Amino acid sequence: MKKESRSRRVTEAGEGKSAATLRPRPFCTSSLRRGALPDSIGITPSLLLCSLLATGCVRRTILITSEPPGALVWLNDREIGRTPVDVDFLYYGRYDVRLVHEAYEPLLGSGLATAPWWDTIGLDLVAELLPIELRSETVWHYDLEPKDDDPDALLRRAGELRSRVDPSRTLNPEP
Repeated sequence: MKKESRSRRVTEAGEGKSAATLRPRPFCTSSLRRGALPDSIGITPSLLLCSLLATGCVRRTILITSEPPGALVWLNDREIGRTPVDVDFLYYGRYDVRLVHEAYEPLLGSGLATAPWWDTIGLDLVAELLPIELRSETVWHYDLEPKDDDPDALLRRAGELRSRVDPSRTLNPEP
């Protein structure tokens, strides 16, 4: 008789499935007393907490422009593009900047990225956790000088520099 009732349950549930797997499990309050939570109750608060903590963001960018535009820019010996160009950065401080344009003298210089008040030690942790996006944008502008390929002008400038270093020696390019 046991075999008949078992086969009857299988045929009622469907081919290859038992009746126990078709019935939904009822929510049992005794399981709550033992410390087990249903899946839907345990996941929702943790997802909500993670989404609140992950919403804050601080974006730090450097915008480099030049006159004339289109100069090739290297930042700390890494090519980043042509002006105007913006690049994300992580650390505040001094950066080496090099700009090169075909018809202009190459420019070697530096730029200083300073932290805003909300991105200082201590306050930066709070700023990262706030559910808003904070932006720190540093802007550097450089003016390039046209190339001077005239050899006479080059000799004249060399003579001026030499006379500044040693006034007793002067270079007279004319005979």
